[in-house]
Amino acid sequence: MLETRKGDRPGTGNEASAFRAARRPGGFRRVRRAAALAVALALGNPAAAEDAEAGDNGAPRRSAFTFVGAELARWGSDSVALVKAPASWDATDWERFGLLGAGLGGLFLVDESVYRYVEDHRTEAGDRFARAVTPFGQEYAFGLSVGLLAGGLVFSAPGTRDTGRDALEASILSFVIANLVLKPVIGRQRPYVSNGETVFDPFSHDPSFPSGHTTEAFAVASVIAMRSEGWVVPTLAYATASLVAVSRVEQSHHFTSDVFAGAVLGITVGRFVVSRHRPVPDGPPPATRVTLVAIPHGLAVHVSW
Repeated sequence: MLETRKGDRPGTGNEASAFRAARRPGGFRRVRRAAALAVALALGNPAAAEDAEAGDNGAPRRSAFTFVGAELARWGSDSVALVKAPASWDATDWERFGLLGAGLGGLFLVDESVYRYVEDHRTEAGDRFARAVTPFGQEYAFGLSVGLLAGGLVFSAPGTRDTGRDALEASILSFVIANLVLKPVIGRQRPYVSNGETVFDPFSHDPSFPSGHTTEAFAVASVIAMRSEGWVVPTLAYATASLVAVSRVEQSHHFTSDVFAGAVLGITVGRFVVSRHRPVPDGPPPATRVTLVAIPHGLAVHVSW
């Protein structure tokens, strides 16, 4: 087996360079950029900004400047609520957490085997595809969030505006949690650095666990899915995020457990943000119905919800 080293992979500097940049004094540039975007949108279209401040619940409108401050305050409030959320979990929540933890532990056991398999079956076509998909877990995800927010403001489309607003917040929060908190503390070496072995060196800033690209991709995808009706858009959103996860493993930037943890974290953040701001529908939630339907030469199962 040919031992691979740091720098041998095409595009290996992508997430690593972003992570190193996040640790430098200018590392919070994405957060600053988001704040600057809010200022620009508010000053460029005060009426739309005031509409955005009205939000989902139709609260009284405020000035464009107050809108910017309110957005930052909202992000801070949601961050605190996210940290405190486990204190209010019930038995079902803890059971789900335990199952996810068990699944993560199982993936740790097969990480090296998957890495060896991927290395033995790499192709140039696969590498090109992975490089094309990877940006959907970083700049494309961020850009899509900004585009939805800006488009909703410009065209006075509240649904699109709120989707972009939540997606931008989820993108920022997931980026901070994954890249500025968990990665530096956990310090797992990337597979192409450790040659497929699981090596943890806490507080070493080794940036493998969790996958930042996967985290952000699933954070934005989960917001879009929850804010969309039907199944087509949610399916496309989660499919794209899943391709990002596969691309990170294919490029040997991450183990399977890294992308699994990133997907769980991203979905958690995205759904949490939407649940904090989406209006609660009147009446009980629609029930899921499973019906057997007669078809020629057999039966079909029809599921509605």
